[in-house]
Amino acid sequence: MIRIHDAFQTIRAGINFAYDPELTIFLGDYCKKKNWPLIPIYRPHETDEIKAEEDSMPWKAG
Repeated sequence: MIRIHDAFQTIRAGINFAYDPELTIFLGDYCKKKNWPLIPIYRPHETDEIKAEEDSMPWKAG
């Protein structure tokens, strides 16, 4: 979260969970009602270079 907060000052919290299509739809609807952003991160989009690093958060936050 520190990396994300460095890039986006308004984001103050986050939740990390395994991808589940039904949960993603539920969260999308819930967040829309609350006017909260939902930023899904799909790890398959990471480059091989990023996957080789231990810290992939800069890629996610940037």
